[in-house]
Amino acid sequence: MTRRSRGIHAAWHFWFTVSFGGESGLRKVGLCGIHHLTQRYIFNQFSSQNHG
Repeated sequence: MTRRSRGIHAAWHFWFTVSFGGESGLRKVGLCGIHHLTQRYIFNQFSSQNHG
């Protein structure tokens, strides 16, 4: 898997989790337990791929 496809996969998984699980879904996959800067990076990466 290339670096770009990994990012796309991660963004898709993040979107799916947020859409169908909300915050509790994020907790299940462990995103709420990671550092807030990492959370921000993941969210920014997700946003830029969908809006740019």
